[in-house]
Amino acid sequence: MSVKTRVQLSSTGIPEEVRTIDILVTDAAGTTISIASQGSGLCEALVLSVFLDNSAGRVILLDEPAASLHPNMQHRLVEVLHSAPGQILIVTHSAHLLPTRADWLQHVYRFQKETDGTRIFSGGPFLQAELQKVENKFASSIDVANLLFTNGVLLVEGATEAGAFPIWIPLTEKGKGQTLADMNIALHDVGGKENFPFYLRLLKAFGVPYAVIGDGDAISPCYIDKNGNTQRNRNFSALWKVLQELCPTITLPQETDPFAVLKKEAARAGFYTYDTPDPIAFEGIAGVQAYLHGLAQPKKKVETFYEARFIAESMPVPPLAKKVLNHAIGRLRSLPNRKGTKRK
Repeated sequence: MSVKTRVQLSSTGIPEEVRTIDILVTDAAGTTISIASQGSGLCEALVLSVFLDNSAGRVILLDEPAASLHPNMQHRLVEVLHSAPGQILIVTHSAHLLPTRADWLQHVYRFQKETDGTRIFSGGPFLQAELQKVENKFASSIDVANLLFTNGVLLVEGATEAGAFPIWIPLTEKGKGQTLADMNIALHDVGGKENFPFYLRLLKAFGVPYAVIGDGDAISPCYIDKNGNTQRNRNFSALWKVLQELCPTITLPQETDPFAVLKKEAARAGFYTYDTPDPIAFEGIAGVQAYLHGLAQPKKKVETFYEARFIAESMPVPPLAKKVLNHAIGRLRSLPNRKGTKRK
């Protein structure tokens, strides 16, 4: 800290001394710079440190404390807040301020404004039941925390859907020329059909609207694999149990029910699929298949986000994909406009 004195004339024309205090910050390289020349994040961190240093026995309310903080500083702030004395309440729209430890997530609440008032959601029993898996998911990717800050989430099965669908959605009737970002809808690759139940329960716990697009084998008791062999779906009961939790009016299917019945009931719960109980690879979608065969060097397999995104940008929306995308986006658009915040 430095104190500077300067002389200026008062309103009556009499010279007077004016002292100014300048806070000096020394960085890791040993360079000292005035705080006036530093970024706003450092000033914000300084203010926060003053409040938190005197938080014992007090209730501290912080509104958007991460507005100017670097993501790494936000993660550090989470640790500091957890160890600070007193009670601290935070309102934030930053996923970086959510803790990755499952036990700390117990203190996170999602506020959701609806037409008849504001509802409050928390992880509650779900976090207790899925403690290890929740922590693994939140710690592995900031994308999972981001899901809790959206107006809705579209869950998909793999990377190719995640690459292609954001390109195609604005081109559909329900997309109306808007991107997912325009609608504040997140698209999330769950990494395989066996992970749908976990993500659906996570979104339910925090009150986040959802829609799902998956292959028909996800909702079927059996399916034909790529080698022509009949396989049992080990996640059949688990998925349908969650779908009924989300939509109690659906009827739990029997394994002998025809696929048309399964597809209809799943759609009532927000799970949309193609017109076959068997898996459909991205390159197996009719329009995509025709595009790949028409290349100078025909390609048989599409496996990556990049490849799927490139193909989606190079062709019209295939009718099969357009159908399920219209259902999913139509569902998310029809739900009340919800803008949630979180408190810790």
